[in-house]
Amino acid sequence: MIDTGGADSKEMRIAMSKADMLIIPTIPSQYDVIVMDKMLELFDLAKDSNENLIGFVLCNKLSTNPFLSQEIAHLRDFVESRIAKRSLQDIILLDSMLYERRAYKKAVEDGLSLDEFGDSKATAEFDLFFREIVKYGHKKIK
Repeated sequence: MIDTGGADSKEMRIAMSKADMLIIPTIPSQYDVIVMDKMLELFDLAKDSNENLIGFVLCNKLSTNPFLSQEIAHLRDFVESRIAKRSLQDIILLDSMLYERRAYKKAVEDGLSLDEFGDSKATAEFDLFFREIVKYGHKKIK
């Protein structure tokens, strides 16, 4: 795994030209909307030299406040429309989503896994994310 950060860079483009999978985390904010368009453009360019590359969009750092669930629906609609607009075949909006939970930061600070930290909601979310990546990735990489 290579984390190149969200900025377009030489390192990101090299990684995309060699990788099997690209995970694009996005959050419901105006800035991330702009970044999403750029990332989809870069993914499309990377496919020219790396036809095996598959991409996943992960809705990340979502609010756990149920009153903001419409924000999540809008984000998912936006991502789906951008993928469709570019006719990208090998990029998937994941069903799994990661919420803004203290457990993610605290587990890292304490040098613990989510299981060790003991937050069942965070562990369940991350497990679903992992299983979904494996499911789609396994089908494509074969």
